[in-house]
Amino acid sequence: MEGTIVINLTSAFWNQNPEKVFNLLVHEFYHNGFDEHCENAPGGETQTTAALVEEVLWQVQNEGMATYVAYRAKPTHLEVEDYRLLDDSAEVHRRFATVRKLLGDIESADPSAIPQLRARLWTEGVEDRAFYIVGAHMARQIEEKRGLEVLVRTVPDGARTFVEAYMSTSPPGEPLLLKEGSGVARYELEPTRHM
Repeated sequence: MEGTIVINLTSAFWNQNPEKVFNLLVHEFYHNGFDEHCENAPGGETQTTAALVEEVLWQVQNEGMATYVAYRAKPTHLEVEDYRLLDDSAEVHRRFATVRKLLGDIESADPSAIPQLRARLWTEGVEDRAFYIVGAHMARQIEEKRGLEVLVRTVPDGARTFVEAYMSTSPPGEPLLLKEGSGVARYELEPTRHM
């Protein structure tokens, strides 16, 4: 069933709005293309904290870019919670703080904590939308400052290239900082202000 998209059209979430359905399909179809062209996808159950860091960054790029592509394609009047969060600077900063904390906790964790950290990827990254909002903000910033070609090139080049492209757009004092620590590469995420 790889590449299959299943949507419950009877859910109250859709509010009988076909534009909302089509906009979600843009997001989901993006994933199919991303999976086809991204060669650096994490595989299987993560066994090390370093691999878990890579998985977080991959999720930020994958979910964030899917959200950003759908955001750009949406009709002006379409109301979607992720887009409200993306347009709210305080919410963007809160999600960046969540990802920073998650990455810091992974970096300092013992490998025996990986199952608990993996659960946080779901609750904080997916349910609280941190991966979606942080990645969409980063994608928007890359496109605005470096151009669409640079953003598109990050897909086959992977999450580290996505992070580096975002870092290169950030004004002094507000970048996404990449620091080499002892062991796991540490990413300190800080959003730039979208004007």
